[in-house]
Amino acid sequence: YLTGSYATDRNILGLCLVMLSVDFAFLGLHGLKEWIPLLDVNLLRLESTSGLAERFQYLKELAIIALLVVIARRRGGSGYLAWAALFIYVFCDDFFTIHQNAGQYLSEIVELSNPIMGSQVIGELLVSIAAGSCLFSIIGCTYAVGSKAFRAFSHDLILLFSLFAFFGIVVDLIPAVFDLNHVIAFMMIGVEEVGELLAMSLIVIYAYGVSAMDPCLDLRGASQV
Repeated sequence: YLTGSYATDRNILGLCLVMLSVDFAFLGLHGLKEWIPLLDVNLLRLESTSGLAERFQYLKELAIIALLVVIARRRGGSGYLAWAALFIYVFCDDFFTIHQNAGQYLSEIVELSNPIMGSQVIGELLVSIAAGSCLFSIIGCTYAVGSKAFRAFSHDLILLFSLFAFFGIVVDLIPAVFDLNHVIAFMMIGVEEVGELLAMSLIVIYAYGVSAMDPCLDLRGASQV
């Protein structure tokens, strides 16, 4: 995704290189800790909520929120703020473990267990589906009355967010459904966590590109005037 401006495109490519390099560095550390026990510390674990990888993810989510506010201000329309609301929830969910805590509470007051998944997993899934349905309904309403540029933006962001959701929900469910051995489980953690990191990096890069683009142009480079 390039804007046509040499300086801006250079910044986008630089941002892409830095962010993806850091993401793959976390994957490398995840792999090395199996052979280097000294690396197996909480700060370097991909799955740790207080680890460096998760903190990097927090920064990305906050950056996306800020960029969406900038885009909304430059291009107008409440739709971009609806997308910002989605990422505010994603940040709060990651930082405060909302779906885990709410899912646990739900599993304690309602019998949710079945032969395939435990009640905790089902509770977390229901909370995520409920939150996503609510937030995407708001986005859908703004999409219906939004500009052509906003609709094109939403198409792109839906694809990128779907990639993030695939790793965060679908891949995350695999260890909960199947009895995996240590090696496969270890690999699945790497796939899930780095998949989420990479997807969020792509969203940051895309949002930055849109925020830097001339608001008189739509997202395909054509004039809106």
